[in-house]
Amino acid sequence: MKEKWISRFSTWVMDHILLSFVFVSIVIWGLRSLSNVLLGDGSFYSHLLPSAPQEIAVRLLMIAVFLLFGAALQFAVASKIHVEKNYRELVQFSNSIILRMNDQGNVTFFNKFAQEFFGFSEDEILGKSVIGTIVPETETTGKDMHDMISDIITDSENYKTNINENMKKNGERVWVLWTNKSFQADKKHREILCIGSDMTKIKEAEDKLNEAMDMKDRFVSMASHEIRSPLAAIQGAIDLIGDGLLGPLTPDQKHWIGVAKDYIVRLNRISTDILTVQKFEAGKMVFEMSENDINATVSDVIQMMQNTLTQKGLELIADPDASLPKLVFDKDRIIQVLINLINNAGKFTDQGSIRVTTRRQGESVQVSVTDTGCGMSPEEIPKVFEKFEQLKNARERKAGGTGLGLSIAKEIVLAHGGKIWVESELNRGTSFRFTLPFNPPAA
Repeated sequence: MKEKWISRFSTWVMDHILLSFVFVSIVIWGLRSLSNVLLGDGSFYSHLLPSAPQEIAVRLLMIAVFLLFGAALQFAVASKIHVEKNYRELVQFSNSIILRMNDQGNVTFFNKFAQEFFGFSEDEILGKSVIGTIVPETETTGKDMHDMISDIITDSENYKTNINENMKKNGERVWVLWTNKSFQADKKHREILCIGSDMTKIKEAEDKLNEAMDMKDRFVSMASHEIRSPLAAIQGAIDLIGDGLLGPLTPDQKHWIGVAKDYIVRLNRISTDILTVQKFEAGKMVFEMSENDINATVSDVIQMMQNTLTQKGLELIADPDASLPKLVFDKDRIIQVLINLINNAGKFTDQGSIRVTTRRQGESVQVSVTDTGCGMSPEEIPKVFEKFEQLKNARERKAGGTGLGLSIAKEIVLAHGGKIWVESELNRGTSFRFTLPFNPPAA
């Protein structure tokens, strides 16, 4: 380390001795010219030695100023050269693809990493168009790359980052995440600085994941559909037995037939929930919007669920606002929302009641499902509409279900342009509320 600093100091001294000699020469030439002008005899050397100490001091000061200025100038130039050298080394040997292209799409800079990654040397790539060298004319997906490169050049602000398929010299296709920045190269031309990272492995993993997810979705959808047919047949047979059409039943037989019917209803609900989630995720959910009476819809649901909740010892109460006008909504989907909310309330209410209320609220109708059950802690409330959330909750695992019902209710309400939320206090009951606007968005 000591030898390194000595070497640097020696170099600095030698550089400045040379510079001092140059500036002293300039000073002597200046003084000679000044002597010729002032004395008029052309004899510089006869007047080189001043006759007064003040003149000596002035001339020495002038020489010192010139030397100091020269040293400062040399230091500034050396510093700039050093910074530029470090910058170039940083860019050249960075572990990222760094290139520049002009407004014609031709490469003007290609760093070492880019050369190694794509397999092109500087001589092979500089001045060439990126199309046909590192960018294919079309991606394997069929996307035309000419238009994309043209857009990056003309409007780089919209392409600050983009991922696209590239190709190496040997023809291998790779995926690169690019960051692009336009800058003024000179008074007339702009260039695009592009910094890229290899995303090929990540893209391949993502494609495999999407393929697996698609396969899963197809399987779940097929399985759900296939389950519904035998469930319908089983439910029909149980209804025949339960209604006594195949002969009288003992009390025990009626009890177990009732249990079987409850489980069939649960399986049907699970199947419906899974299919609904699949449609939402695939963007294939279709809503049949028409004018309906929200109070009549609530009444229909209460009739459907009254018997089940009565057997549990719960009272299901309708509390409608009779002055409400008709609304435009998908009746089957809002019935699904109400069933999910009432079913959820029934899981966590051991005694008391479940009240379904309708009220006008500004330009919408608010529907509330309020129970007298165990309620929720403040920590549980923010997560209540998440899919499969019940699987994380010991209370709900005991109650059963898929954990999809509330998530589905939220998606259906939002699709109608409404809002849904929950108000709850531990051991004090829960109220799920949602709104339906008088003027829903177009389907």
